Amino acid sequence: MSSVGLPKRRAAAKRVSVVVPYYRRIANLRRMLDALVEQDMPKDEFEVVIGCLEYSTELVQAVASLNGALAVRCVMAGEHWNVARARNLALRQAEAEVLLLLDADMLLPREFLSRLYSTYFARGQRNAVVGQMLNYDEAADVAADDPGAGAEYGSRQLRTNSRLGLGHDVRWTIERNIPWALCWTAVVALPRSALDEYALFFDADFQGWGVEDTEWAYRLHLAGIPIVFADDLWAIHLPHPRDVARNHQDEARNFRRFIAKWPNQDTEIVASFGDVGSNRQYRFIRELTSQMSGSGVELCLVEFRVSGELMLAIGVECTRGDGQVVDSAVKRLWAGADHVRPLPLVGFALPYETGVLARSYLLPAVRTAPEDLKTRIEAEARRVSRQSIEIEAREK
Repeated sequence: MSSVGLPKRRAAAKRVSVVVPYYRRIANLRRMLDALVEQDMPKDEFEVVIGCLEYSTELVQAVASLNGALAVRCVMAGEHWNVARARNLALRQAEAEVLLLLDADMLLPREFLSRLYSTYFARGQRNAVVGQMLNYDEAADVAADDPGAGAEYGSRQLRTNSRLGLGHDVRWTIERNIPWALCWTAVVALPRSALDEYALFFDADFQGWGVEDTEWAYRLHLAGIPIVFADDLWAIHLPHPRDVARNHQDEARNFRRFIAKWPNQDTEIVASFGDVGSNRQYRFIRELTSQMSGSGVELCLVEFRVSGELMLAIGVECTRGDGQVVDSAVKRLWAGADHVRPLPLVGFALPYETGVLARSYLLPAVRTAPEDLKTRIEAEARRVSRQSIEIEAREK
């Protein structure tokens, strides 16, 4: 995570760059831009940079209709939609001191940008700042855009900076045990210097809905950048087409990629229990996993290949710190293997697609696991393997 090889940027000319990924949501984007026109921050102190993955005449017309009321730049590419790619296009063109990642469906109250800068960045703070996302329900299907939805927000809430009647963002109602899992990029800001130093662009290999922001926030965490949840910053989410079942399919696939890229128990917990659920249950889940292993040991997986067939041992006891396998009998499973790879995972969320493994071996730690984790581990073993085998291994 180094800035070596990145080009030097010139000194920031503006205070805030509003970075927006866009694809075929023109009605919502127009309302988002109108809300930015109403900001009380002087217009010469912020810019809007839109990363668009289509050659959109509608977008050009929408920007032109502002008649110069905002400083807006659009970067267009005729590519398959990928929100990470769209954000990256815009991020590379952003020039301000602070970068505000904002979805095209988010409306900012008029004091948002000035408050964001003066409270959280004016003194050179190096935080990632998360604002509340109100009027959002990811579990509700939406058939089509509703350009008239919440039209009253323009005068009643945005211009008066009032949250009255908008409900609560669930992230402000729970204990935040894994803050990076709750860092949704619909409305989050960071200093541009952090982007440059740690190359904090998004991983465009995440396809479809979800997790690209979780993985990005995890890298914020690894870089040691504090994640601040700002109660005084909020935005209103506008409805747009949503297929919940399709989204969850994309999310499950992306979580498998996330665990494969960053395998550890915290990423596994988030992938299995979700961003909100993992924070709500984190202490309980950690307590359950600790019950599965004895004193001085921790559980891991061992992936191995024998005669061209990929297999997995689940519930392998290893010594803490150096990861040495405790049970000598277990090693016989991969005797003669041409590939052996340990993974620091318990097994209730596995980084494999369905049916790709020939066999999974469930060791005694799985059988004696607390019921909830045992059920999850067994289900994952059945999903990824053509055969699941319980074995004994206690020769130490």
